[in-house]
Amino acid sequence: MHHRPPPAPPPAGSRVSAAHEDPRKMKATFFS
Repeated sequence: MHHRPPPAPPPAGSRVSAAHEDPRKMKATFFS
């Protein structure tokens, strides 16, 4: 069994990350 490293956060995917935490934040970023 091979141990895979933790998925690194996307460099320019802050919007996607915010969506997982708070979808409203992503909407604000889209409208801002």
